[in-house]
Amino acid sequence: MTFAQNIPSWCLFYFAVAFFVYQTMDALDGIHARNHKMSSPLGQLFDAGIDAPLHGFLASVHLESLKIGTSLLGFLYLFVLAVCSFTKL
Repeated sequence: MTFAQNIPSWCLFYFAVAFFVYQTMDALDGIHARNHKMSSPLGQLFDAGIDAPLHGFLASVHLESLKIGTSLLGFLYLFVLAVCSFTKL
């Protein structure tokens, strides 16, 4: 897969809706845990560990929707995403 071919538009729409629901539920979960004094460093680490694999899926959808493919620009995009993820910019 080169991430340069066309995919059905409903796939991008589904991803957008699913990602919005995921972000909303993730934020509400954190707020709920803090309000009920149930948050812990281990819980925060677990939450970040669950969020981390999503970045790869999100990057692949971005590469597909922008039709960047596996070019140098695609590599730079992934590099910037990784740097921002690790440095919490």
